[in-house]
Amino acid sequence: MRKVAIICNKLILAIGLVILAFIGGASIVLHGYLIYETERMTFIRNDIWFYLLLAVLLFVLWTARGLIGRIPAKKLFIVCSIFYFLAGLYICFRAPEKLNADSWMIHKYAMQFMEGDYKGLGGEWYLRYYPFQLGMVTYETGLLSVWNNIRIFFIANLVWIIGIQYFQWKNTRLIFRSNSLESCCILLSFGFAPMLFYVLFAYGNIPGYFLTCLAFNCFIKYVQQDKIICAIGGSLCLGVAIIFKPNYILAVIVCFIILFMEFLKNATLKRAAIIVLVIVLSITPNKMFIQIWRNISGIDFDGRAPMFLNVTMGLQPEEMQIEGERLGGWYNGYNEYTFKKCNFDVDKANQVAKEDGIEIIKYWFSGTSDPSKFFGEKILSTWCDPLFELVFSGPVEFDRAEISDRILHSLYDHDRVEMIILRYMNVLIVFVYLSAALWCFRGLRTKELDSVKLFYLLLFFGGFFFHLISETKSQYAFTYAYGLIPYAACMLYFKE
Repeated sequence: MRKVAIICNKLILAIGLVILAFIGGASIVLHGYLIYETERMTFIRNDIWFYLLLAVLLFVLWTARGLIGRIPAKKLFIVCSIFYFLAGLYICFRAPEKLNADSWMIHKYAMQFMEGDYKGLGGEWYLRYYPFQLGMVTYETGLLSVWNNIRIFFIANLVWIIGIQYFQWKNTRLIFRSNSLESCCILLSFGFAPMLFYVLFAYGNIPGYFLTCLAFNCFIKYVQQDKIICAIGGSLCLGVAIIFKPNYILAVIVCFIILFMEFLKNATLKRAAIIVLVIVLSITPNKMFIQIWRNISGIDFDGRAPMFLNVTMGLQPEEMQIEGERLGGWYNGYNEYTFKKCNFDVDKANQVAKEDGIEIIKYWFSGTSDPSKFFGEKILSTWCDPLFELVFSGPVEFDRAEISDRILHSLYDHDRVEMIILRYMNVLIVFVYLSAALWCFRGLRTKELDSVKLFYLLLFFGGFFFHLISETKSQYAFTYAYGLIPYAACMLYFKE
């Protein structure tokens, strides 16, 4: 059984090496840039400045790694958190009170719910298509009862994000047990620019990811210290994360894989029972939460637009799009259009989605379309955008948001600040991808690897494969890329 666990370990590392080497190699050649008016990702070849900046970054990190490693991690985290908090507050209060797209819809229904108006759960309203947004609607209703101002969402996000930074540090300490590595990881994590600017994105990604990082912390302690209470706490954290955003079911799968690999090393009835308990406690809270809202609203809403609609939409080549000018595999309205056409019948919509999916596969094999080009562009548009749509997720000026602050205006009007952050993140993300790939390669050469070191890598896998077959946006990928930072930092101290 132990040999099976080792084989699984090596297989995970081999897959990680291939994926990260491909994405990192592609990012050396080009980067993605979103045309915000049409939400179309374009690809731009990196110029000479990129290679010069990449050389500078590598030189600075390598020569300064000794100095960075000597900085006490706790003091460094406190100093970085103070500067980060001040920068975050500046963004929160200098940006306009503006929400876009889904964030605006969630706020709209939070306001209605505060007045006891629940009609958005029925008819042809937004929440009928996406009842999973009830988690964010409930959350925002609670925040608005404290301060009825959009800025409270930004401030709450800032607190969550500093919490994410904290658990990235603590999890790195538990997993790698290296003081030097901790300090480097802290610097790189705080230096990941999209995380800071996502304070303006009032969506379930941020609180859900915080809970996921907290859950990972609990499960690492369970594996290392055999504390059952940690496994229970981690499971409940994942259950609440799924309420915020259903995609965090991926984190449940990651924890199942890790716990199963630990079970293979030492198969006991207790470990088997814990695995079952984790699955039950992770999935149950969301089902209870939805039922509570059925009881409160008096509306027996029948579930979301089927996930299979998103998968079919994510497999549609550009020429099959219903609306918009986005690349194939990005949102094009197919899921909403089909669900409405099926009169919100979940079973019928599932059947239509499967039939359309079969037609897409036939279309590919007919020779009319090139699947390799489709999936290649889909991967690159998701993972090779250095900004991860941080500008589009904020108050972009084409959307009539008036920004008086000079720095934020320069960022959201695609001027100098955007270019500086783009160039910086372009070299940083290449370093992260390729260093994480090297970590996988190094792991393949070791006899046995502690399975808890695979938490963030497996979560990255989940995001990669999920968005490979389902609807994608680079906006969805930033947390998965951020989670690779501990592996990148590890390669600066590979001799420890």
